[in-house]
Amino acid sequence: DAQSGYAQAEPERKSVLWSENALSTQQSLFKNKEINAQYLDELEQVLSLDPRPAYQEDPERVYKMKFSNFDIHFKVNGNVITVVDMVKDTSLV
Repeated sequence: DAQSGYAQAEPERKSVLWSENALSTQQSLFKNKEINAQYLDELEQVLSLDPRPAYQEDPERVYKMKFSNFDIHFKVNGNVITVVDMVKDTSLV
């Protein structure tokens, strides 16, 4: 039965890790001032809430989401989200 009202508790957050490749890309973008600490913090907050469809459970699948002007590629395994790549969206240039 459906009920109206507010959520009883905050959703459970997942840990966010960065693959070696994604970390290298992140550091390069940070160095070139294409992203900053606030961007990374906000990205990790969004990812920690597991933005993939609720019916998806394949730990080998790479999911993609747009965040600002980047496509973020990530995997989910249990309570861990691993960023595997960040690709700049050149269609916005």
